[in-house]
Amino acid sequence: MKYKALLFGSIGTLIESSNIQRNSFNEAFKEAGLDWYWDEQDYRILLKKSGGTKRVEDFAERNNINVNASQIRDRKTELFSSFIIQNKQKLRESVYEMIRYTKDNNIKLAFSTSTTVNNVEAVFESLSNQISKADRKSTRLNSSHQIISYAV
Repeated sequence: MKYKALLFGSIGTLIESSNIQRNSFNEAFKEAGLDWYWDEQDYRILLKKSGGTKRVEDFAERNNINVNASQIRDRKTELFSSFIIQNKQKLRESVYEMIRYTKDNNIKLAFSTSTTVNNVEAVFESLSNQISKADRKSTRLNSSHQIISYAV
């Protein structure tokens, strides 16, 4: 069977991002004057729901606290993006080989996610020594979830 395309479905399929995101949330909480701390176990449970703003809203509701969840998520995104750009990330094991295979065999390759444009751009900037800009084209499809598709 000849495959026509391979889709990567989140930034976490390219790099290990969960702990960086979790630490960025914790820093954003601290900056917002909140004494919240999401450890790895808490965050793993929270990841069952998609969307950082929704996770913050739900957590605040469970703790009977009013917060500006969008503002906290936006700050988390800034912290996350800054960290991964300053600390170049490595592609997950075998991802580069998969990308090469698809290119060598004329299989379309795309990256589609509901994360923020800033997160996606930061990931690709962080990976610039492994995936060149010439290797990818981008298309942004707007929806309520900001679906972003990158053809690598």
